[in-house]
Amino acid sequence: MIERNLSGARAALVWTAVACMSVAGRGAAAAEQPKDVNVVNTPTVNVGNTPTVNVNGTVAVEVQNQPLQVRSAGPMELYHSAATVSIAANVQNGFGALAAVPAGKRLVIEYVSAVSTVASDQNINRVSLTTTHSTGGGSTSSVRHQFPVTDEGDAAVAGNHVFSAGGATRLYCDAGESPQAGAFRGGNVTAPATVSVTVSGYLVDAP
Repeated sequence: MIERNLSGARAALVWTAVACMSVAGRGAAAAEQPKDVNVVNTPTVNVGNTPTVNVNGTVAVEVQNQPLQVRSAGPMELYHSAATVSIAANVQNGFGALAAVPAGKRLVIEYVSAVSTVASDQNINRVSLTTTHSTGGGSTSSVRHQFPVTDEGDAAVAGNHVFSAGGATRLYCDAGESPQAGAFRGGNVTAPATVSVTVSGYLVDAP
């Protein structure tokens, strides 16, 4: 009877020892830290379908060793011209030609400005610039572009008013043509008036 009890006790001790070793093994495995993996060669990754990537927030993208591609628009030659628009007495408008575009060139107009000093009972309503371009087959097409005018107030000379216009633009005029400046006025038109118009841009080779 005593031996049987001792055998049972020994078996219980053995099972207890096995259980403790199993728990200790699992604890050691859980405590093991992740390890770094080093890739010696650069792997090739093939993506069969086009993936969809959702980006939340602001992401900084840095591009290295990518030169900026610049395409030349062709040789450029500066163009500056001025015209005096004379408006005769009892007439509401007048026109003046600017420098003609040289052969084989196309004029690109980037800025137009104008100024006029007239009697206080007159006003300059608007300034125009007419450009002409080739439509092929020896035909041309002309377009009149309008520019608003600002009343600058009294001039240095008593009884006179200053009107001005100016702004950036992008207009074209082909070889052999002269841009035409125009001015339009209102009020008392019994006296003559003049408006100075200037144009700035550049010339490129005609296509």
